[in-house]
Amino acid sequence: MRSVPWITLYVGLAIGGGYLVGAALRWRLWAAAWPRPASSVDREEGGIGDERGRIDPVVAVALIEAAAAVVWSLLVLWAIDRVAPGAATFRDSSAVGFLSSQTLTAWESASLWSGIAVIVGLTFPSPLAVDRGSSGVAGVIALLFLYLPVALFVAASAFFGAQLVQGKQRWSPTIAIVMLPTSEWVASIFQLRASWGFVHGPETALWMLAVAGVLAARRGRTAWEQFGPL
Repeated sequence: MRSVPWITLYVGLAIGGGYLVGAALRWRLWAAAWPRPASSVDREEGGIGDERGRIDPVVAVALIEAAAAVVWSLLVLWAIDRVAPGAATFRDSSAVGFLSSQTLTAWESASLWSGIAVIVGLTFPSPLAVDRGSSGVAGVIALLFLYLPVALFVAASAFFGAQLVQGKQRWSPTIAIVMLPTSEWVASIFQLRASWGFVHGPETALWMLAVAGVLAARRGRTAWEQFGPL
């Protein structure tokens, strides 16, 4: 059960499972963090509207979402590494860019795509509650910090740099999203190395484009819901 077809099956299940984890988690977090609007009576009696001594629900949800994406990704990394140890009948490198010297191993590739599956489940938990999806930012930041810190540093610098420019604050999230695939593409070309994380290459650039697409799609849907078709 360690041949290529079986590994393909395992990775597919891991990616599908990642989406289900994100979607179910988002549904539960929404119900737990915001069960109903706080009334004036709640505030006066120190009910759910009293936030003293409690973690802000938004912060708590962001931390849980980030942990879910990282834990699932690491779990898949460990599991695929165990069942695909690089035997003679199995190419241990990912099929994406395997002719490049910057290719990822099969288990690293599986962990990346399973991680983004969790993000997709958090941002678009259809059919449970599409309109209650997360922004996905917390989970993406956690995955980037763990696997591709160079791209995270560039995107964060672009975001805060735009915040300092007068009149550009509104565009800062968009600028940061655009810088994600751009920075990873540049890092792949120049073969940049970080102190930790995965090697920059064709697959990480493709994965980063998918990440940027998910974040942009969620941001675009939010704008459409607030302001109508753009």
